[in-house]
Amino acid sequence: MRRAGPGPQPVPRAVAGREAVESVVAVAAVAALVGLLLLLFGQPATTTSRRAAANSATGAAMETPSGRSVPAAVATPVPLLVLNNSRINGLAGRAAGTFRAGGWPVRGTGNYPGRIPVTTVYYPAGQEAVARQLAARYPAVRRVLPRPAGLPGSGLTVVVTREFRP
Repeated sequence: MRRAGPGPQPVPRAVAGREAVESVVAVAAVAALVGLLLLLFGQPATTTSRRAAANSATGAAMETPSGRSVPAAVATPVPLLVLNNSRINGLAGRAAGTFRAGGWPVRGTGNYPGRIPVTTVYYPAGQEAVARQLAARYPAVRRVLPRPAGLPGSGLTVVVTREFRP
């Protein structure tokens, strides 16, 4: 029987049950969204990431599934200068687009007139770890070498050759 007048009214069971189901569905939707975001943008610590953290504390290198050894510590990408050392028009621009898509800022592109046998990243003092991280991420970067005198630009310079496939 319904009460008349002000004050709380009893809630019919059907309405209370529907509200409970809606609450469970809302919680499930939030959990699914969090799971999707973790899948897309990050993942909880795994055995591999724990091993990387331990290796970075000691400065040890970690081996990738392809067998390449890379520094365990993740360095922040630094701006790249990308130079074309092939007869393929626009290769430096396409390579720069590949690097940008992977989160590496590119400060410029151009041509390199010398002869380089394979795609190489050149680094200045103090940036070898970042250069090795770039090479590990892009297998087409076959060599990591110290920056020679006279190389255009400063910081990391990637000289791409005809075998580079963006």
